[in-house]
Amino acid sequence: MEGDARSFRIGPCVGRGGFGEVYRAWMTTAGGLQTEVALKILRPDPLRRADASARFRDEGRMLSRLQHPAVVRAFDWADLGDGHMALVTEFVDGADLHACAAIGIGERPLLEVIGAVASALHAAYHGADPDGRPLEVIHRDIKPTNLRIGRHGQVRLLDFGIARFGSDERESRTESDLVVGSVPYMAPERFSERVSSPAADVYGLGCCLYEGLVGTAFHRETRLRDLSAMALNASASAEHLASRLEQLPATVHPETRALLERCLAHDPARRPTADEVARICEGLAGEVRGPTLRRWCADVAFPEDASFAATWTGRRVTEGEDAGEQDEADRGRPKVVHQAGATVDPDLLDAGPPPALSTTPLEVAALPLAPRPARGGRGARWAVGALGAMGCALVVLSVAGALGTLMIAVVGSGW
Repeated sequence: MEGDARSFRIGPCVGRGGFGEVYRAWMTTAGGLQTEVALKILRPDPLRRADASARFRDEGRMLSRLQHPAVVRAFDWADLGDGHMALVTEFVDGADLHACAAIGIGERPLLEVIGAVASALHAAYHGADPDGRPLEVIHRDIKPTNLRIGRHGQVRLLDFGIARFGSDERESRTESDLVVGSVPYMAPERFSERVSSPAADVYGLGCCLYEGLVGTAFHRETRLRDLSAMALNASASAEHLASRLEQLPATVHPETRALLERCLAHDPARRPTADEVARICEGLAGEVRGPTLRRWCADVAFPEDASFAATWTGRRVTEGEDAGEQDEADRGRPKVVHQAGATVDPDLLDAGPPPALSTTPLEVAALPLAPRPARGGRGARWAVGALGAMGCALVVLSVAGALGTLMIAVVGSGW
């Protein structure tokens, strides 16, 4: 046996979300076995620490019960010392759908990706825990950056940090007047009725399918006030959908187009179920010309992850040791200081500065919908403030319009 505790060699940060950061890392078990993993570490935030910690623990419990090949696997919790906990999951070497859409992913491999995630969503909602209780998991943040494609053709649905599930063990509770999600991928009813349902996840899948086919987002260049207006106006929503469908490549299979139109329907009742999406994609993948997902992954030059040095980059952590002991163990090793005072190991750094947080869609951490005012719909009034903390931008927007006042906390998107 090599030792009596696990250790982690933490590499670059590969994702930054509303409440945490995800690092590529290498775990060495007590028996000496080494595994590449992803470490999701909760970022300290005294303003939202209790809520974020509860969601973090919920995510770990949820992932441990979701046994599906297209759901990222959770291995365990890790104690990094000084009260810092990390969720240890598998690391999928590859790229997300947002990056793959930018370089061009064919219709057939795209259908395989969407079908696999749809199957995972069906299993997440209709599956049961070890005691036979229904899971009833609703992801609530389906978007291309949360759909991971591995270099060998594997597909994983990531980031269940704001998911809702039916278990009584859930610690976090979303307040009745709050909506959580990523605005460009949220279903209309999420704005207008403040409800989450499996149909809302299917709408997000439709947005992912559209972006994969066209290469740009379904709601690109659409202002927040226009999105909120369409949430209340089915005709305007239908017109927007029709204009976007006109931009589909002529080579898109008619049944793929029909599926896309159903997934993006304004009325949740008109959308297919996740299981139906999975079955349709499976059938279409056999009819559409082009390479399979596995072949496409083998042939394509995968885009590199936007990784950068952050707080934990370069650290070697052994469970059971406090921060002082960690520092003592690292003495004598070459180090550099890289932004925000983080001490890092040079061989774990990627060249170049950290990418801008705005390179991926923004994630809305909380979107309270106040009662509609008597005189709504008179445009938008924006009050914008920015706060830099731990390398993360926080923008607060106040919008007065048809839905009333939307208070939005926007943070950088991540894994």
